[in-house]
Amino acid sequence: MPRVDADEIGAAHQLTAKQVRSLYAARKSNGFPEAKGTRPGAGKRPQSEWEEAEVDAWFARRRKPASAPGRAVQRDPGELLTAAEASRRLGYKNPAQLKTYFDKGSFIDPDEEVESPESGRVRRRWRADRVDAWNENRPGQGRRAGSSARQPSATTAATGAPDDLIGAAEASRILGLGGVSSFDTTLYKGDLPLLAQPASTRLNGRRVRRWRRSVVEEQAEQRRPQPQPPVEGEGDNPLLTAEEAAPLLGYANAKSLRTMIARGALPHLARPDDPGPPARWKKAAVLAQARAKAGHVG
Repeated sequence: MPRVDADEIGAAHQLTAKQVRSLYAARKSNGFPEAKGTRPGAGKRPQSEWEEAEVDAWFARRRKPASAPGRAVQRDPGELLTAAEASRRLGYKNPAQLKTYFDKGSFIDPDEEVESPESGRVRRRWRADRVDAWNENRPGQGRRAGSSARQPSATTAATGAPDDLIGAAEASRILGLGGVSSFDTTLYKGDLPLLAQPASTRLNGRRVRRWRRSVVEEQAEQRRPQPQPPVEGEGDNPLLTAEEAAPLLGYANAKSLRTMIARGALPHLARPDDPGPPARWKKAAVLAQARAKAGHVG
């Protein structure tokens, strides 16, 4: 689950880091979430970090509750809302509901995106009136939020013009990543070099990130595993399990290997040669990924 520090919490909720730390100091009386650990500071002492969903839920609870489940809270239509605030506005019990929809490409692109240069985490906010419009027009409209209504369908088109500017959700789908969170992580790690600089960073005077569809598709093509020539000494190219492949790639165990595959960091292994269970990959593909990982693609 994503974690945030005091600076990132402050940026998302219009507070200073000092004010966030003051809220934490008074947690016994105000119920502020407990810190979940620390991260290295930039030349400073370690910085506390919190579960992002817990912090967003706490701030959502501090606001005046909605008058009825499923009914939007009356606020300025142009106000920018976090995913947790937007979820509460629409009456969802889970403050992370719309964030989950967005991560899966089923919610509208945000009106503002602010990326932390230290962690790469992206804080997104949406205009209240656009959230309301999405809620009115989505499939299953009319059912109370939190009911058995089916999940809204994706708002992004599966195809479009090469020069179209697209957001992270659509880019994630084209790249075959697991969602927006995986896209953000892969981009921050430098594994999407063609997308390092967005084609647009402003929309209606606010900070956003948009990429040209043709460039995203080119990046997806580059990430697609290419046929590898036989490597001397590979023998009969046996199938390897995650436990057998992990040490060849420098990972301590199979869990670490599976995590990196899920994050899109090992494109040669994105699809196992034998889905199993257990999943298995040809040794040649594993060795090719090891060479690519080491920066010696051959």
